[in-house]
Amino acid sequence: MENHAGRFKELGRRNGFRLSIEPYDMNPASDIDLGSVADVPMGEFWSDGFGFNSSFSCIEATSVGHIKGAPVIAAEAFTANSNEAWKKYPGDMKNQGDWAFCMGINRLIYHTFAHKPFDDKYRPGMTMGPYGVHWDRGQTWWPMVDAYHKYITRCSMFFHWEIRLPTSYI
Repeated sequence: MENHAGRFKELGRRNGFRLSIEPYDMNPASDIDLGSVADVPMGEFWSDGFGFNSSFSCIEATSVGHIKGAPVIAAEAFTANSNEAWKKYPGDMKNQGDWAFCMGINRLIYHTFAHKPFDDKYRPGMTMGPYGVHWDRGQTWWPMVDAYHKYITRCSMFFHWEIRLPTSYI
């Protein structure tokens, strides 16, 4: 803990970085202990029907966050395997995103948002291969996604502030 995660945290702080850790499954420590080193505890959930059930990691991340009093609890969101193949879209993802907020996640980190350095004529553009939901301007629905992004932002801030309220307000 001290010589690995603790050391990374120390080195990052020297350069103004905060540490985020997804501490579940196949690590050499207790998930809760390892997650407690992080500035931002993090879980992961896969797109429904397109991969593994790692939803328990969101419960672990929120548990770490509540124990530490961390205002931000993140999740690698909508991870998917190759059979997703550009099938997901905001309307299809809303219920699962709402589930994550109800679990206590208040920052979604989409897997995958690939950098698009080329002109739009090269759609869909660069990807992370077959993995992840393809969340980027190469999607046909991207020009219509603004309202969904605003919804996610409002939900993230709502749950962020709720966690920070003194108990006299709850």
